[in-house]
Amino acid sequence: MIMANDNSVTKVPALERGLDVLESMHTQESALTLTAIARRCGRSVSELQRVIACLHNRGYLLRDVTGAYRVSSKIFRMGQACSPFQDLLVHAWAPMRQFAGQTGQSVHISVLSEDQLLILANVSGSGYLQLGVAAGSTHDPIMSASGRVLLASMDGKELVGFLKRNKVSAQRAGPLQLRLGLIRRRGYELVPSHLYRGLFDLALCAPAQEGLLVAAVACSYLRPRQGLQGQQMPAPSRLLRKLRQCAGGISAAFEPQTIACEEETR
Repeated sequence: MIMANDNSVTKVPALERGLDVLESMHTQESALTLTAIARRCGRSVSELQRVIACLHNRGYLLRDVTGAYRVSSKIFRMGQACSPFQDLLVHAWAPMRQFAGQTGQSVHISVLSEDQLLILANVSGSGYLQLGVAAGSTHDPIMSASGRVLLASMDGKELVGFLKRNKVSAQRAGPLQLRLGLIRRRGYELVPSHLYRGLFDLALCAPAQEGLLVAAVACSYLRPRQGLQGQQMPAPSRLLRKLRQCAGGISAAFEPQTIACEEETR
């Protein structure tokens, strides 16, 4: 698990302005003018003018004929070349595809990153209706089945730190602790979705060797209308058995490796 960053690190104003620009623009599909970027960042145009020019010159931003900017693919390419989860995903694909093929249901894998649930990948099932989650999206771990199984895998000190960092009140922490205890005892979470009616979430952990990394694998499935011909509700017991096989396959195949992000010195 990747823990939240230490907020005591010395601030670098110019770098922070550049990061503000990239973080505020990475989900923006249309190009933005300098004024619009400054407005989104809550900064003045004069603060960002040189920063944006630098990001443009370094290839992080593209500028169109109207003078508006959008984020280039450079960050994506850098992330693909040096992902801390690359080795995990390489070994997760085969067990996840096997689960999807055997059950017809989609499956996704996620981790805790900076105290958020981060979806790493989704493999679609073969059923008539495809369910999936967006890779790269983040979610509140307390509210999600996958997030709770990851929180349940924490030791007491880690969990207390998470609750303190996220200012979880005692009124909310009490029921959460009870829920996490149940997950630890039975080894999985199976609940109706807190977002959609008729949708169920099944999740459990796929621990890496030596406890260096813990990921969650999860399946979300719909309950068909009663009496709908040709549609049967997946048996939770079968899905649980297959999801455990999937998690076991990931754990057995995954061997933590140090990913070199810099070119080798020759």
